[in-house]
Amino acid sequence: MTELGCIRVLTQVAAYGFTVSQARTLLMQMKKSPLLSFSFLPDANDISHLPSWVKTPKQLTDGHLAELAKRNNAMLATLDEKISGSYLIPFFP
Repeated sequence: MTELGCIRVLTQVAAYGFTVSQARTLLMQMKKSPLLSFSFLPDANDISHLPSWVKTPKQLTDGHLAELAKRNNAMLATLDEKISGSYLIPFFP
C-alpha cells in the first residue's frame, strides 16, 4: 500500500509529469540506491484499524496510511492538506 501511494502521488501531481511506468521505474531505482535512507512499512493493518475520522470512500486510503504510520511510530508524509496529523510536503510548482 505504501509503495502504491508513492506511485499514485508521482502520477497524479501534474508538475511531476510521471506515467505509471516511469514512476514505478523511479521507485525501484530509489529503493536500490545506497544514497537514500528510507523504507516502506510492512502492512498488516486490516479494515478494523481505520481511524474514526474516515467517513467517505475518498478517505479510505488516507486513513489506512495514516494509521499504518502511527502504528509503526512513523508519520505519513503527504501532499494532501486534509490529513490530520500528517506531514505536509511543501510543493513548489
